[in-house]
Amino acid sequence: MNRKLLLLSAMLSVPPVFAADIDFDFADADMYTAVNEYLNIYGSFAQSFSENYGEAMAFTNHLTYPLGKDTMKRFPSVYMGFGMGTAFANAQAIKNDANPEVTADVLPSVLPTFAFSFNAGMGLTKKWDLRLSAVPMLDLAMPDIPGSTVDTSLRVGLFRLKATYHAIPGGFLQPGLSIGPYLSYSGGKIQIRQTGLTSTGHAFSDGGVEGTVDYSYDVYANASWNITGAGAEVRAWYDLMFIAPYISWSPGFQGGSFSTEVGMEGTMVVTLTAPVAATETDTGSASITKKAAVSPFIQRIGVGFELDLFLVKAGVEMQVETVSKLAGLSLGFGIQF
Repeated sequence: MNRKLLLLSAMLSVPPVFAADIDFDFADADMYTAVNEYLNIYGSFAQSFSENYGEAMAFTNHLTYPLGKDTMKRFPSVYMGFGMGTAFANAQAIKNDANPEVTADVLPSVLPTFAFSFNAGMGLTKKWDLRLSAVPMLDLAMPDIPGSTVDTSLRVGLFRLKATYHAIPGGFLQPGLSIGPYLSYSGGKIQIRQTGLTSTGHAFSDGGVEGTVDYSYDVYANASWNITGAGAEVRAWYDLMFIAPYISWSPGFQGGSFSTEVGMEGTMVVTLTAPVAATETDTGSASITKKAAVSPFIQRIGVGFELDLFLVKAGVEMQVETVSKLAGLSLGFGIQF
């Protein structure tokens, strides 16, 4: 089976009970059994991928605003900046849970996600700040890869609002401690299409129906996600004037799903060896769809540092999500005055 197709299917597939849609005009019902069995293998990949990659997409929403000294100290202090983050889906779990016929050496050892946001903050009082990360739903143009037959489009949106209470305001060579609730939302869609693929000699066996499938096709993969969450964050830091190392702990709840459709359009040749010998060729399409829910409870632990060069601030952070056992990195910079 063609590895490019498998990788595309894995990177945007679907999970436990998936829906299959077959649009071929085969006269023999056994031929449809062959196509269904072919899709079942994609379905196992889809199930495994959505459950693991969907969790990583939800986690990435929290990785675009690294900051150390979580205090703006006074009104009307203002922060404006930009941040980005990436998480790493559990590729090994995807391989372990999916059908072994299609997983060997298909996925890379690391499956990253990506998110970015425009960040803003305002000091409300000496004890309270308000911080916002946002990206209105943007359609991003993805550059063509020279010599590639892959077309990709991406739509992303993100919102995160946090109110911060300064329990210990900190200061030069002094510790600081903050706590505050947050609300979050992440949504988007990615579409991938690759043309001119082939799959030859794929063997199948299902309920006494046996044979092989050859397929020349185009493949498309469309995935979307909508995830909302709420929780609280505790952050402690130590101010060393130009640098402030910090740690954070953040429990929370979330809801939403990661939905995927994978479709194939082209010519399929089904060769039966049982219950009778037969061969039939037809042109059509087949697709599978699935929606997977994200984990309702999350707990993040973070460690990082902030560089403070007068008005200019930059932050680097690593987070671990203990429920899904994911890790992520974030980078941000901005100005505060």
